[in-house]
Amino acid sequence: YPWETTLKSAVALRKIMIKRGVDPAFGRSLAKNLQARGLHDISAEGRMLLWFGGSQGARLMRANLEQLREAILESGEATKLEFAEDIARLDQRDFMTPSPVMWSVAGRQPLNQ
Repeated sequence: YPWETTLKSAVALRKIMIKRGVDPAFGRSLAKNLQARGLHDISAEGRMLLWFGGSQGARLMRANLEQLREAILESGEATKLEFAEDIARLDQRDFMTPSPVMWSVAGRQPLNQ
């Protein structure tokens, strides 16, 4: 969507995290994992926010990008200039991007246990 911003550095960050073992489908698998462990009345909800420039979400994104700056640059997915531009975008009022999905999953043990 033209009003949402995809940062090259954030795309690189996601690829690096996956390469290092992060499972991007983990949240979606939680309900099935609870079911496999015998829980009942399982509920699952995914929540996504829109992060705007200067928001707490944008600051969190900056912290994550800064933490893996060297790995992002070494990956070749973003240049130093693109990385700097992405960091600057996080403060701009017209910046908007969806957050990662935050999953909340609950279940109950059967009464006879």
